[in-house]
Amino acid sequence: MKLEFDGIQFGYGSRSVLSDIYVKSETGQITGLLGRNGSGKSTLLRVVFGSTYCETRSVRIDEQYIDAPAFKSKKIAYLPQGPFIPVSLPLSKILGLYQLDEKKVFENFPDLVTDLSLRPNELSGGRRRLFEALLILNLPAPF
Repeated sequence: MKLEFDGIQFGYGSRSVLSDIYVKSETGQITGLLGRNGSGKSTLLRVVFGSTYCETRSVRIDEQYIDAPAFKSKKIAYLPQGPFIPVSLPLSKILGLYQLDEKKVFENFPDLVTDLSLRPNELSGGRRRLFEALLILNLPAPF
């Protein structure tokens, strides 16, 4: 599968952050976005994912346009920079919300199984981030 996005124009007030960006990524390959702090990498990903509105953008999977927001297509998953899971639910319930099998999620990190009864705010920052990453990586989204 191939994910392409281009024509993205985004700014804050009179400051242009993204202008005519084109990126192509294919399943089975790793695509990296590199740039200095504040250059728009996170903004670009939020625009593509659909969590940040952008009037001018084109997102396609296998040449089929994805209407905003792209996350509704369930073909793109995004791990935001900050925490995103609800702090009031235990990890086991969060896995249930995402309809994920805990055995598969923790296959490579079996020591995390002991955390299933805990809430995210009861974990260390690193352990919480690992859980969030595993959550996103185990979604059925191809991108």
